Amino acid sequence: MTLTNLLKKLRKVNRKQYKQLWMCIAFANLLVASFFGVLFSDFIQTALPEGGDSRKQIYLIFGIAVIGCFIFVLYAMGLFLRYKSKEIGVFLALGTEKKRLSSALLREVFSIGGSAAITGIVIGNLLALCIGKVMEMIGVAPDGLTFMVSMIGMLYAIIFSICIFFCILIMTFSFMRRSNIMDIINEQRKCEPIKKKVTGKYFVSGVSLLVFGIFMAYVLPTLWANMFKQYLSGLFNLFYGLCIIGIYRILVYSIVVHRRGRNPQKYYRNIISYGMLKFQGISMVRNMGLIVLLVMGALFAAFYLPTNIMEGQNLAEKNSADVSYRIPENVVGLDEAEIISLAEEFGITVQNYLELPFIELLSSAINRDNVDNNGKIVEKYEQQAYYRQFISDRELNEAMGTDIDIKEGTYQMIRSTEMDETIFFAFDDLDFVMNENTGVQKELVYSGTVVFNELIVENGWDNFARFVISEEDYSALAEGISTEHVIRQILFNVDDLEKSYDFSKQLYEQYCNIASDDMKVLLFYDAYLEKKALSAGEEYYDGEHIELEPKHPELDLNWKYEPYFKILFQKNMLLQYAIQFLLFTFVAIVMLASVGIIGYTRSQTIGLSNKQVYDDIRKLGADNSYILRCVKGQLKKIYAFPTLIGIGIIYSYQCTTYLQNDGVFHAYEVKAAMLDLLLCLFVGVYQYIGYHISLKEVKHIVGIK
Repeated sequence: MTLTNLLKKLRKVNRKQYKQLWMCIAFANLLVASFFGVLFSDFIQTALPEGGDSRKQIYLIFGIAVIGCFIFVLYAMGLFLRYKSKEIGVFLALGTEKKRLSSALLREVFSIGGSAAITGIVIGNLLALCIGKVMEMIGVAPDGLTFMVSMIGMLYAIIFSICIFFCILIMTFSFMRRSNIMDIINEQRKCEPIKKKVTGKYFVSGVSLLVFGIFMAYVLPTLWANMFKQYLSGLFNLFYGLCIIGIYRILVYSIVVHRRGRNPQKYYRNIISYGMLKFQGISMVRNMGLIVLLVMGALFAAFYLPTNIMEGQNLAEKNSADVSYRIPENVVGLDEAEIISLAEEFGITVQNYLELPFIELLSSAINRDNVDNNGKIVEKYEQQAYYRQFISDRELNEAMGTDIDIKEGTYQMIRSTEMDETIFFAFDDLDFVMNENTGVQKELVYSGTVVFNELIVENGWDNFARFVISEEDYSALAEGISTEHVIRQILFNVDDLEKSYDFSKQLYEQYCNIASDDMKVLLFYDAYLEKKALSAGEEYYDGEHIELEPKHPELDLNWKYEPYFKILFQKNMLLQYAIQFLLFTFVAIVMLASVGIIGYTRSQTIGLSNKQVYDDIRKLGADNSYILRCVKGQLKKIYAFPTLIGIGIIYSYQCTTYLQNDGVFHAYEVKAAMLDLLLCLFVGVYQYIGYHISLKEVKHIVGIK
């Protein structure tokens, strides 16, 4: 019988191991190919704002996810070689040439890797196409744009597949280059004991390094910036390395140290299990550390949606207006009569219609965007910074039914209930305004703030800021101002919000249709800054005009004059985050899949490495229940302990992020934290299921029925 025939028979006997490796390689390629196919399509690239935070986060976390795919493929390959080690060693002991065996094994790996990669890429691109068509069906697509799988994405998927392919071939080649036959035969029993002496101080130092690392890398830079208006060096991020060392020391302590304590009987009952853990300590800790990091990465990606959804719902709840939009005075259309007429067509009654006139004045500001060589924030006063909007106290009182009295020469800033001063923004930054058309200018003094959530534009700061001034100052500054600098703020409610969806979509379409070319600008566009840049012969980066999508209010166009429709915002919130949600969900799936593969392969390694030990203690009188207790003790270390550590660290980190954003834990952030806790529970359930699957497999390996 030839070597080829023998290997074929062995493949039939070990069909499960071959299938496992093939599935892991195919799954990794499927995930990466589907993600690349979606992410790099014109469809998605159009929907993600260029240079936006969501795009940067997606690229960053996906990079981590690709590494995760690599990890679980390499672990699966390592496990496959462990299974093959004994039969390869036997062939070598019987005199088979290593060159022939190497060639045969490489052919097997080449066949498995090649077929799995091709299958994964094909199915992955089909999955990407299905995801894209689902997005089209739910109305996320820009007009005239259909989803097509990206050729660039397919090319990147092929490159990833080639990299994976070469890695497993190198692992195979390295495995076969070993000269010692017994090393190959005993590969399954290879152990890496922890020989260092570990005490309670080791654990305390681990916790201290973890806490200190997070404080120095994350908490301290924010505190320092808030207190001293100075950024610390980016080198402080290196303190995250202390967190990894701290986690490692905590895991080593959990493996090595087991005290008799107040219940010595329990200690002696589990002493064999403890010894096995310590005997395989290095590889065990390495696997547990990877699980901790991957669990943290998966949850970090999964936390993206609850945070954004809760923040969006909070904005809708705080805003008392059902509809709000702004129109320059020189743009004709959508007056009160037109809106009421349109509403009647849909059986909707318009209520509390308000129209407030704001004027745009060139105003002063303090620029805090730059830092000096020491990282200290440079506060540069600019008397003519950009346009801001102003309304008189009389106009505001008549419209809103308030009793605000602004003294001449003073102002109050309009703010929301969520706005607080930070190192970048202060309520009293303004002290000078000018009507650029007439040259009339005034010096103003800060006299407080006034809360109107429905009048806030974007974050309410910088060129989005709005102010209330006295009627005398308003009249003097508004005289002779051009109509393009007079902004009509429209606010109204409807009698039945739930039934106003179709009306709101139609009104949004009409609003887009009447928008002038001057209105079709990016969010941070400012006419004065554009003029200033062009006069200096420089490029103005926010000067690009955008193409509106009248039939798709769910698209994020990064538009300066974006209207607000509460019902559209509520109904389309998931659609607005659909792309980000799908991408971040994908990343979480990749990392959890990596966690599952690593946990499963480590569990099998435990069974294979300790099978002989279990057989020996069975001969000494141990029954299956005792052996099962030992197995469970080891598997719980793989699944429960690193999962709890990963969840605890990332959840604490996320809650700290909520607090550090503005120094306040808002109600909507508490709700987001509760949803994050549910996601943590889901990961715990996932790991519990993985534990039981692994337990079943290990029981089979060690002979427990």
